[in-house]
Amino acid sequence: MKKLFLAMVVFALLGTPMIAFAQEENTEEITDPQLIMELGEEEENTEEVADPTKPLYFFTTLLEEIELFFTFDDDKKIEKRLEYAEKRISEMALLAQQGNEAELEKIRNRYERQIAQALKIANKHSEMAQEKAEKIEEQRAKHLEVLEKIYNQVPEEAKPSIEKIIEKTSAKYSADKATRNALKKTEKGNNGNSENNDEETQLEITVD
Repeated sequence: MKKLFLAMVVFALLGTPMIAFAQEENTEEITDPQLIMELGEEEENTEEVADPTKPLYFFTTLLEEIELFFTFDDDKKIEKRLEYAEKRISEMALLAQQGNEAELEKIRNRYERQIAQALKIANKHSEMAQEKAEKIEEQRAKHLEVLEKIYNQVPEEAKPSIEKIIEKTSAKYSADKATRNALKKTEKGNNGNSENNDEETQLEITVD
């Protein structure tokens, strides 16, 4: 484990310039003004997005893993996971503009992985899990809105593939939300039973 840690440190220190160069060579500009606004950018600016079809895209995800490796605060880890998930949304927008259907599902899976990891970290903190999960849920709802707007802007031939992505992403979002709501109800029920048991115990003591 120590050797792996040291190897990561050395790679991070020596490889950062190379990775930075790779990222510059691996980015594309989204120039559609309306789409840029939907992705959270100003109209007059353009957003550089890593192109998943380029060979050097590997370095983009590698750098993300290195950043996560050196992030020790769980709240910051969740923030980073959501940040990377948002990048996957931007990459899907780029692929949709390119009409590249083959890569869309791969990027969607990478998006879901970031969300799943964020939820996993949130669930480590039982007393704060619901609050953290709700924040993640809010971000996922915004991501779905962006995907819907992307769907309205891509060429007609690209709409079926984007529609499939939206359906799968929405289904996973709804399933996770339903699971969380069910757990919330279970916890409330358990708390209610606990309070009732306490009242019965007090009553028994009073009767005795």
